[in-house]
Amino acid sequence: MSMNELGREKSPYLLQHAKNPVHWKSWSKASLQLALTSNKPILVSIGYATCHWCHVMEKECFEDQAVADLLNQSFVCIKVDREEMPDVDDVYMTSLHLFGQRGGWPLNVFLTPDQLPFYGGTYFPKPQFLQVLRHISNTWSNESDRAKEIGIQIQSVLAEHNDVRSKGVANVERWLELSYKRSVQEFDDDFGGFGGAPKFPPYQQLPALLRFFNCTGELKALEMCETTLLQMFAGGIYDHIGGGFSRYAVDESWTVPHFEKMLYTNALLGPIYLSFYKFGQDETFLRCAQETAEYMMRDLLLEGGGFASGEDADSEGEEGRFYVFSIEELGLILGDDFEKWSSVFDFDVNGNFEGKIIFRLKNQSWTDRISQSWTEVQNRVRNFRDQRMRPLRDHKILTGWNALAIKFLVELYRVDRKKRNLEVAQKTGQFLLDNLKINDVVMRRVCDGEVSHRGLLEDYSYLISAFIDLYLATGDEIWLKESIRIQQKQDELFWDDTSGGYFTT
Repeated sequence: MSMNELGREKSPYLLQHAKNPVHWKSWSKASLQLALTSNKPILVSIGYATCHWCHVMEKECFEDQAVADLLNQSFVCIKVDREEMPDVDDVYMTSLHLFGQRGGWPLNVFLTPDQLPFYGGTYFPKPQFLQVLRHISNTWSNESDRAKEIGIQIQSVLAEHNDVRSKGVANVERWLELSYKRSVQEFDDDFGGFGGAPKFPPYQQLPALLRFFNCTGELKALEMCETTLLQMFAGGIYDHIGGGFSRYAVDESWTVPHFEKMLYTNALLGPIYLSFYKFGQDETFLRCAQETAEYMMRDLLLEGGGFASGEDADSEGEEGRFYVFSIEELGLILGDDFEKWSSVFDFDVNGNFEGKIIFRLKNQSWTDRISQSWTEVQNRVRNFRDQRMRPLRDHKILTGWNALAIKFLVELYRVDRKKRNLEVAQKTGQFLLDNLKINDVVMRRVCDGEVSHRGLLEDYSYLISAFIDLYLATGDEIWLKESIRIQQKQDELFWDDTSGGYFTT
């Protein structure tokens, strides 16, 4: 009998599902071949270790014996860690969008035995998931041609999507102008950011707006950046006690975060705050970048080297439990300082998250927020919070994300000249060289000593850029030589000689 095979994996996400009654398999040629030989449809379920709704669906569905029995009888079930295999995730997330559905995780996509996607969704509560499974099973038994037809149509669109042909040098100025106009249309004048809830930090739009301002002098671009950066730093999406940003906010005002904190989120946002600091030397932006880096080095940096991928939203079975406070706790911690800081932060007696309090700045009280007196109180509150059970830390080390962390720390060193930032960046670079580069081939991840998954274009390109930054900061030619060797391998593996450009995988 085919049983759950995830116990042999290293991925923290896959191991979370190793004791499910579902007969999970990892993504492999053998798993895909099993679907062909058994003529069963495939369920590809994709998530990551710190994903709150992945945990919810596991508890409601994948730990349930009735769901497991139906899955084991009618499907070949494959679990994928999206952070280890973003190329697989990208294909099926695009498929989900083609089905007319909104993306997110967990991502659950159904394929024909020969891997044609024909249905999908994200989080399913148990009753709905059972209905979906019965419907898919019945469709495959009685109308498999219909499923295949849908799959062929989706595959055709995916092929067109990937069939990018070079059309000469891109007009960067035109692209920046179009991006600016779209940003103006979507901009939230009250709270910054673009579009409505849920709100994700716009770490791609903001650099484009800053570049547009540098090219054109358009002040609106600068104003949108400033408003967004300040509102995010003021909001609960930023951890005012421990530093660092959560992956997104569930509301328009950035007040309630989704609590999970990812390495890439912080490694990408930190340099944007530094860029804005350089415009006006406003210490608010520098402080945000410094606290974000301190969070990364304190809570994500692993003892053996390298940065962990992120921290979960949940602890002790509750979302956000580690991060929120009761009004009584704050009175106990702050003592005589409570009245002062309740005028700086939103200490509503009714709370701002399920009766509890998320630290959120009110009235843009930046002078108090970046003062030495706040730093002392901040340490006091963090010491209290650190007595709690911490959320799970996803300790796998990803090459591309660590390279982004290096770039951020080097840039911060250039600004504040604190040696620790450069030292950690150098040690992380050496760790990647020693553990994730094998005969000039870049690997994607290492976890518990196991190196796995060949690197993608993002791993190569971020690593090249990080090593160049290290060379410029230190003058050590080893970083330049390594960046050249990795660039040569990137060209060999990813360059499209026919149409130009690089393949992503």
